[in-house]
Amino acid sequence: MVDEQIVNVLAVIGALTVLFFLFKLIGSFHILNYYIITRISKVPISLPQLIFMRFRKVDLGEVVKSYIILSKGDVKVEVTDLEVAYLAGHNLSDITIKLVPAKKEGVSMTIQQAIEESAVGSNS
Repeated sequence: MVDEQIVNVLAVIGALTVLFFLFKLIGSFHILNYYIITRISKVPISLPQLIFMRFRKVDLGEVVKSYIILSKGDVKVEVTDLEVAYLAGHNLSDITIKLVPAKKEGVSMTIQQAIEESAVGSNS
């Protein structure tokens, strides 16, 4: 009887510890907010992707916003490409502004080309 109670108490303590670390990991539901936004917008960014972006110090809002705009503009781009561009110091808004109109005009433009044009424009 006593052994069973000790096991139950330890199980509760363990569960609370795991929940605490998950809460700290998710960052006060900041990541969950972006996950919900991606689900509502019907863009495929998984919760683990968002968690790892946060570990890598990526601005989730910037990446999610750009990815939603590009997806809704029917521009085929991977979220990892946006993440890499952000980490390289490129302005995702400029890249998005270049890709969406190009797609609407029927011009074939890759994200790398948009990054290059954005970099040239910012150096001028």
